[in-house]
Amino acid sequence: MSHRISWKLAWRNFKAHRRLNLPYVFAIALMLALEFVMVSLIDNHYIQTRHQVLPTIMKLGCLIGGILSVIFILYAENFSQKQRKAEMGLYTILGLENKHIRRMLAKERLIKTALVVPIAVLEGYLIGSLMFLLLNRMMNETGVPLMEYPFSLIAAGVVVSLYLGLQVLLRLQTLWQLHHLKPVDWLQASRRGEKEPNGNLMLGILGLGLLILGYVKANQSGNLFNSIPIFFLATLLVIAGTYLIFTSLSIWGLKALKRRPNFYYKKAHFLSLSGMLYRMKANAVSLASIAILSTGVILTLGLTLSLYRNMNQAGDQVLEREYLLEEANLDIPSEAAKELLDQGIQQVTERVMISNGFFHQSLQTIAYLQDGVLHEVSLNAQGKSDVQGFYLLVEDLASYQARTNEHVELAANEILLASNRPDLVLPQEIELSNQQYKVKAPAKKMASWNMAVDSLAIVVPEGSDLKQVQASYRMADLGADHLSENPINYRYYFDAQGDLQALNQVGDELVQKGLVLSSRQQMKRDLYSVNGGLLYLGVLVSVILMMGIGLLLYYKQLSEGLSDQINYNIMKRVGLDEGMIKQTIRSQILWIFILPLIAAMVHTLAAWRLVFGTLLTILQVNDQVLIISSVLIIVLAFILVYLVFYLMSSGVYYRLVNQNNSPNNK
Repeated sequence: MSHRISWKLAWRNFKAHRRLNLPYVFAIALMLALEFVMVSLIDNHYIQTRHQVLPTIMKLGCLIGGILSVIFILYAENFSQKQRKAEMGLYTILGLENKHIRRMLAKERLIKTALVVPIAVLEGYLIGSLMFLLLNRMMNETGVPLMEYPFSLIAAGVVVSLYLGLQVLLRLQTLWQLHHLKPVDWLQASRRGEKEPNGNLMLGILGLGLLILGYVKANQSGNLFNSIPIFFLATLLVIAGTYLIFTSLSIWGLKALKRRPNFYYKKAHFLSLSGMLYRMKANAVSLASIAILSTGVILTLGLTLSLYRNMNQAGDQVLEREYLLEEANLDIPSEAAKELLDQGIQQVTERVMISNGFFHQSLQTIAYLQDGVLHEVSLNAQGKSDVQGFYLLVEDLASYQARTNEHVELAANEILLASNRPDLVLPQEIELSNQQYKVKAPAKKMASWNMAVDSLAIVVPEGSDLKQVQASYRMADLGADHLSENPINYRYYFDAQGDLQALNQVGDELVQKGLVLSSRQQMKRDLYSVNGGLLYLGVLVSVILMMGIGLLLYYKQLSEGLSDQINYNIMKRVGLDEGMIKQTIRSQILWIFILPLIAAMVHTLAAWRLVFGTLLTILQVNDQVLIISSVLIIVLAFILVYLVFYLMSSGVYYRLVNQNNSPNNK
């Protein structure tokens, strides 16, 4: 057979099987396009500059997306090959040699590759660009700077390499089958159902163990930044455990139901359960993939909504008053700083009317907590990861009362204490500056709401106590070979009425004197500028995951519907009415939809402490009521979208299985 004839045969076969090939091409291209977007985000400028943990998280997302893409491609390829096994056997009987079939199949694969690769890359770039365009338009009024989405050659290379690598492996599999299978095997293969799978109890126990280990890792205590490797490990353990449980224990559970005669030998249960067992191996893999994607959607959108709502709240609470005046040079002596601040206040009052003003003094330093004692961190220990340090934010009682409008009384040996670590058990007593203090109550409004490291907020009785803390807990400047005291910060908060434009002009004059005038409105814009890009990423990744779920469900129902046409035609011929068929379809599809949803909810609860505790703390979100309500909103919304997917895919499945069963086709 010449190359020209083999190309004609390959193209004719592609067109003849377009009902199978076109969904394959577009489904695989879309799955690879989603991976393209994920990979391209790793090199995004915002990802690289916003926070040191974001590139690691995005790489983890790309790894998970790549695994799911490989599973989906193998699933689609396996289904496509199974539908054509009889055709391969017929070619052999008609006289084509194996080398001719190999040549023809290679060209068919080249045709698919020529379509899939450019569509995937172009589609990925268009999806990413469109999402960034829409989100830029949505966020334009909040002050968030526009984010760019340049074309990524690295992402294109990864996607192309991933697909071509799989095609090489699949080509080798095809060559092996052509060499070892006889024509009669090919002819019977498309009609031969898969053997009823055996539930491997050992694999099930292994999967359960991996899942529990992943849950335990996700709930381990530790430093905020040390949680990223734990998150990576826990995610991989949960993914492996989920696949093993779905492919083993799920089968064991179905067989347990089959052994119950009162349940199994009912018409609806008999058909549904038999159908699930008949192809449970393929179903289990796809169900586990859907469960993992669903978990990713809930966690990602939960993080995004919590961050967005916190930005709105924090924007209103970023300053206790409309304006803040503070010294720019923190190294000047305390008395000089106070005098400079008084001069600035006098200059402001000459232009506008000041109200609700108050002075505030605070100190920021580091220490480590051990057995109820806060120790100074030595020079050799600073910067080392094995020292569990805390960032201390200390203020005196008068400043705390002015800042929070709370009336609190403290004895000389009492303090207020709070932490941004929800898992930290605060001691009843603590040694601070070589003096024993009783912890009277937690500080209700932490000064450290915007800290992305483990921190302690401490309220001491007097300003003299603040100076003792300053002397007891020194820090080393970057590159310094000695410890030095951190300066006490002096600030003045106030509201203003009058010519606010004149106040802005005063701000420029104050800069020349070494003072900084900040406004709540400007800080809100800065807050959106810093964190707004995370909203882009959260929405973008969530849309990608939702598209993956919809694609996986649609293609699964499409392939199952095409496979079941003959089976359901037999059921109708033996007298099964249409109502019974619909009931069977609903029962089987409910299994497909409910099991991943339940698994996703369990995974979300297990990841709660790590994701909505530790990671949100890194992103400066600590309001537990806000977080819980945000996740509940996302869960309810996801269930509604999931229900829409259920109705759409079940409709596609039912139309396919009845397509050849109408009276006109009998």
